[in-house]
Amino acid sequence: MGLKGARLSQAHIQYGSTLRNLGRTREAIDVLQATVPHPSIGDAGTVFLALALRDAGRTDEALLRTIEALIPHLPQYRKSATDYVRALRSASTA
Repeated sequence: MGLKGARLSQAHIQYGSTLRNLGRTREAIDVLQATVPHPSIGDAGTVFLALALRDAGRTDEALLRTIEALIPHLPQYRKSATDYVRALRSASTA
């Protein structure tokens, strides 16, 4: 009796997006971080998580997650993008 697979992932994304639109950013981040990826929705969870992180003032983390989600889709410049992610991570922990 519950959602699973793609439907569960979609429900989490939609709920997280709604929370974000209501200004409940922390809750949105929690829901979106708990979203289990599903092949039918691709990186949609990351997109909405990045938006919530941006709203929370965590712009570096939002950018980092967005770039990470894009890396597998880059036929060229994959190594450069990976290096930039590594550099962003180092800068954020310094």
